[in-house]
Amino acid sequence: MTQQATVIHGVEPSSAAMDTIEPAKEKSTVDHDDVESLKHMAVSVDLGEEGAQRIELMQQSWGKHGKKWIFVALAFCMIVYELDETTYATYFNYALSDFRKTSSTSALGVATNLTFSLTKPIWARSSDIFGRGEIYPAALAFILVGLSVAASASSFSAFAAGTVLRVVGLTALNSLNTIVVADLTTTRQRGFGVNFQFFPYMVLPWVSSYIVDKVLSPGGIGWRWGIGILAIVFPLGIVTITSVLLTFQRRAKKLETGAVKKPKITLLGVCSNIDLGGLSILIVSLAFILLPLSLAALEPTGFRTPWVIALIVIGSVGLLTAFPFYEGRIAAHPFLPLRYLRHRAIGLAFLLYFTDYMAAGASHGYLYNWALIAQGFNIMQATNLSYVNAVLTFVTGTLFGLVMWKTRTYKWWIMAGCVVRIVGYGVMFRIRNANPNIAELFIIQVVQGVGDGIVQTGGYVAATVNVPHRETAQMTALIVMVGMLGSAVGDAISGAIYTGTFRQELAKQLGAQGTPELVEALFNSIDVLIPEWGTPDRVAINTAYNHVTSYFFIAAMVIIAPGFLIVYFLPNQKLNDSQNLIEDHGMFGDNQPIVESTEPLGETESKGLSDK
Repeated sequence: MTQQATVIHGVEPSSAAMDTIEPAKEKSTVDHDDVESLKHMAVSVDLGEEGAQRIELMQQSWGKHGKKWIFVALAFCMIVYELDETTYATYFNYALSDFRKTSSTSALGVATNLTFSLTKPIWARSSDIFGRGEIYPAALAFILVGLSVAASASSFSAFAAGTVLRVVGLTALNSLNTIVVADLTTTRQRGFGVNFQFFPYMVLPWVSSYIVDKVLSPGGIGWRWGIGILAIVFPLGIVTITSVLLTFQRRAKKLETGAVKKPKITLLGVCSNIDLGGLSILIVSLAFILLPLSLAALEPTGFRTPWVIALIVIGSVGLLTAFPFYEGRIAAHPFLPLRYLRHRAIGLAFLLYFTDYMAAGASHGYLYNWALIAQGFNIMQATNLSYVNAVLTFVTGTLFGLVMWKTRTYKWWIMAGCVVRIVGYGVMFRIRNANPNIAELFIIQVVQGVGDGIVQTGGYVAATVNVPHRETAQMTALIVMVGMLGSAVGDAISGAIYTGTFRQELAKQLGAQGTPELVEALFNSIDVLIPEWGTPDRVAINTAYNHVTSYFFIAAMVIIAPGFLIVYFLPNQKLNDSQNLIEDHGMFGDNQPIVESTEPLGETESKGLSDK
């Protein structure tokens, strides 16, 4: 039965509904009685809870179309965000080729993925302390500085530094957008909302392929100016969402004054709330493990190199002992509470997200290079192929979000996604040496994207609906952080495979023609000393690429195989019309002004803590 509900002050109805209630008209402004009633139910909050409570107060003061204005502003922000995402990756490949550092692709990929994943909790907690709107300008500052440094870089190290700074800002932007969507959607809407924010990604990759083709082709303005253009357009999108949020936050201050007793903000309190100690241990530990995995093969003695062994040992000790001890015994506000890992739905969602991103990182890190060299694609074709999987992931995720909205379930849909996903990887492995045509390669990426879209969206929903609103930002950051850590591990695996096997494969396939200079040039570049298509040397190079690529897809299939078991043990929860499965009435409890359903619910909604 469809649930009919009336909403007061923009607050969504709760799942714990009364049988009947008189309909009420929506109020678009806050009157004196609203403020006085909220003063009587004033809530004392801890540092780090203000962001979520401010969002709830905004919903009572933003008027009839407040939510629409926020989503329109988010759309402008996402357009420039996705323009960067769909062009910078290609500029990145050509910049590394110019610096003769193609073999360092995975190492820099590991660094950026670690940055993206491990700074997410910092930005999420900061948005809870200072407010959502206040963090957007900081994100813009990091992005502009990073793009400027990368565009003007005269060395690989400078380009890498600019890339990492850019990722710090993009992490803040991505975190804030996802948190705002989670703030404003119910558990049923969550999957649709989190994917639909990326709607520009359904169009921009194809537009961007024309852009990068013109920028990078002979006579084009080059990758430096391509990056510079991004720095020019970014402020247009971020200023819009910042202005809208700050405007609504000012309106909400009338309620906030009476409803929220603010704690005092101190530097020590902020560092404790962000869990700076725990994050530092995790960042150093993972960097010490993953970076040597990508760089070891570049050393003459490989994994027997003393510094490689030392860093991996230190990183492993930190990750397995120091980090759990600090989070469990010392941290006052752990960003990864152990109770999350003990919660069946959250713990399994983390594992599902981690393995899916790890498989993608292991198999797609060198897909552009392989398409360009081994398949003879031009820049536009290779760019389009590299984005098909991601585009279909978001398209499928959006459609699956609508399915969850309608059916209120996700578990067995994820199982179907696991089947589709492993079929896609298996077929890609099968045809790598069969001279596939362009259509076959694109179709396979479509199949993989469909599977990934279902698995990732289902895992995200399973994690984020099982925490109260005050922990929404933290969980939103954590689930994406877990995925990006998986991607970093996958990048490290692909980097270890590439650096450990490609030189030998080139030497083997080229035979007497494989001079050290040629092998080294092919190893470190995608546009230097490449023979003409159809020549014996080009055929040998293509064969070497195909052999190495097969290892990527073998690794991916091994990684995702346990997904079926993970989903089997995932609890079969029922989604509802509240912001989460824990609270019925938001952070202000039963005193929050809410109008329930005008019809009785047909069934009792399962609570997130029950795991049943």
